[in-house]
Amino acid sequence: MSRGTAKPRKTKAPPSLPKPHRRFNVVSRFAREAEFRQGVYEVGGQPTLYDPVFTRQTVPEAVLRHEEVHQNLALGTSHGVLTLILTEFAKVANAGASLAACENTQWYAQELGATYAELAYIQRVAPADFAASVQLLPSAAKDDDPYREAFDFATWLLPLDDEARREHLDQRTLTIGAFCSCSMSTACLSELAGADFDDARFASWITNNSPDRRLEQIGRAAGPASFLVLATIMAKRLTQVTPTEQLLRDLFDELSGEMLAHVPGLTAEPRSQLEAQARAAVNRLRKTCPEFVFDVADSLRPSGPLFTESPEKRRLLEEEFRFDDLATGN
Repeated sequence: MSRGTAKPRKTKAPPSLPKPHRRFNVVSRFAREAEFRQGVYEVGGQPTLYDPVFTRQTVPEAVLRHEEVHQNLALGTSHGVLTLILTEFAKVANAGASLAACENTQWYAQELGATYAELAYIQRVAPADFAASVQLLPSAAKDDDPYREAFDFATWLLPLDDEARREHLDQRTLTIGAFCSCSMSTACLSELAGADFDDARFASWITNNSPDRRLEQIGRAAGPASFLVLATIMAKRLTQVTPTEQLLRDLFDELSGEMLAHVPGLTAEPRSQLEAQARAAVNRLRKTCPEFVFDVADSLRPSGPLFTESPEKRRLLEEEFRFDDLATGN
């Protein structure tokens, strides 16, 4: 294997997206290898990378890229913020159906973007590992969660070919990020703020406005030719000025508008209104349940990465070295 670039699956139609085995829950984990988890993002927590020496991860930065996408979607989209709010609200009120619906409808929107970012990074910095990394992805064909199918759908839209490997602005990853962000930017917070909370009713609304369904609708309607144009727009904007967080937010909103032009009737909430919409939703919930406490500003503040020991490593050490605290007096 001289270049390490995986051959894309040839298909005239977009790849299918089979139902995941599990929902995207409040503790999202990704591990290509079955034995050890590589990293984790817990909603509201830090993008975490486990000890790459123990996990035998040869490109640890790629795993961190994966977990950071999860954090960006959790804190930077309406459906992501809704997940944060409902996770806390369900601790003090009857919101189990809405929280379950929230988790059940974002697996592809989350994992497609995170997996693409990870594999695109591997392709650039360790091309000899790329093809093997793609082959190791869990898939529905292997009776597992459809990471490979999600990745195939993303690369149907924006291939990770040799041209992509030579692009230094990472515009394809950012375009796929905008795609996932658009899919998760539903009107859920406005809907939550607009009426007294009814768990069954709101769960039904979430299901009917599923980010995963939006992602598939947008992707199929726009298609590969449109996404290549969007990636070109992304690259052009990034070369005009110094990239900043505000620029990327504006670019995501701009590309969302271009994507939604292919799907009449779908809209996306602008990222600039996210915090205000979250405050309105929280205030409405507090009228229903005064004991509910949620600090919007603090909850939407991203956390830096965490590097720590793998849970599997700790478990193995505890099994090998058993300490009797009663005997030692400690």
